[in-house]
Amino acid sequence: MSDPHSFLHLLIYGRRDLRHWGRAFAIGSLFHLTLSDVQNEAWMVPAVMEGVGAVILLWRPMPLGFLLCLVGTAWPLLLLRDVLTQSMYLTWVAVLGVLSCARLRLDVLAAVRWVTAGTYWLAAVHKLNSDFFDPSVSCAQHAWLQVSKHWINLPLPTDPGLVLTMGIIVVELVLGILLVRRSLWLWPVGLVFHWPLTVTLAPAFAFVMFSGYAAGLTARHLVLIRSAWRRHWHICLVFVALFIGLEAFLTAKSVGLLTLVKGGLFSGLLAVIVLAASSPKRTNQRTSRFRGPVGLIFGLWIAHGLTPYFGLQYQHTAAMLSNLRIDSGCQNSWLFPDGLIGDDPYIRIDEVSIGKGLRPNREEILRDGLWSVPALATMNRNWCIPELRPIRMSGRWQGQEFLIADLCHPNWHHGLGISTLSWPGFQRFQKNLKRKCHSACIH
Repeated sequence: MSDPHSFLHLLIYGRRDLRHWGRAFAIGSLFHLTLSDVQNEAWMVPAVMEGVGAVILLWRPMPLGFLLCLVGTAWPLLLLRDVLTQSMYLTWVAVLGVLSCARLRLDVLAAVRWVTAGTYWLAAVHKLNSDFFDPSVSCAQHAWLQVSKHWINLPLPTDPGLVLTMGIIVVELVLGILLVRRSLWLWPVGLVFHWPLTVTLAPAFAFVMFSGYAAGLTARHLVLIRSAWRRHWHICLVFVALFIGLEAFLTAKSVGLLTLVKGGLFSGLLAVIVLAASSPKRTNQRTSRFRGPVGLIFGLWIAHGLTPYFGLQYQHTAAMLSNLRIDSGCQNSWLFPDGLIGDDPYIRIDEVSIGKGLRPNREEILRDGLWSVPALATMNRNWCIPELRPIRMSGRWQGQEFLIADLCHPNWHHGLGISTLSWPGFQRFQKNLKRKCHSACIH
């Protein structure tokens, strides 16, 4: 028999200790593929790669499966303007999965736990801004409104106010702590927190995060969960039926098959893990190890997540639904000073003419919004037909004035002072952002 610790054996069979995390990662990846963006024809090849990788990981935690998932998520990030933090998260932890076969002094599961916890902590930090606490524009109020519309038969208060905004931040901080403490109570807290978002604004994000939760399950946890299922499976099934029935009763529309699957997974996990966590035989929780390579990976993830405050990027940093603004004159963070950002990273179009005034409404949208180089590259690709030329625009970018004589010219980017148009498919900054500072939640 081959050495189970040899490189060739690990390359072919993977590591048994990563089996439960690899399968949870696969489930998160498959739900990630249900997002509407992935249905775009341009995403077909990377989506197939991610799907095949996920199926392999359901079988066994082979580096090949992680590699396919890595390429399948990195491709849209780099080339197709994917803006999602969950895509960046899947890419990072897929790298850890690929490296799992190498003889590195790296605790892969500990690194995954800290990256997952860091995602929650970053989300909480980004929400510490004036707009998130302003109910007239807050993403917290926006999310609450969406939940109220979805659960039309549930009499929710119309204005939860500060309790909601503070509650969200506190729960995100607590989830990170429970993650690194490897507590089973992480699951019920996370499940209750994520279900309202899953049926409204973030249909796949919970399952991506749950793959990180799975990295915290110890051998003892798995024994308790199996024991709870074997002893109380009938109670769990009754709870699943009640949960799905309650969701069907509360919602304003019919419950689709995908929602039924998600509800079954949510409620089944909630029931069995609460039973396991309540067991008098459960072991004491242990803080996840944080040293050497794990600390380096966590530090890099946090540094990446703080790039908005230096004007380097906004997307992919756990700033979703945060109301954070980093554009000049609208910076609203309570923790980081405006001076770190420097010149406004967004393109401001002050004057624009499309086909000598043939599209006045579109011109007004361009003047009212904040833009980026990938956004202009997309306009070049989608708008340039003979009757609309020239598309002339001028304004300011990075502290300098610019003039693009015709956006449809092959070298239009020279007007911005860019000699080579590199990575036009990497979306660093927000789309659909208005110049006015107090804009409603952008997500």
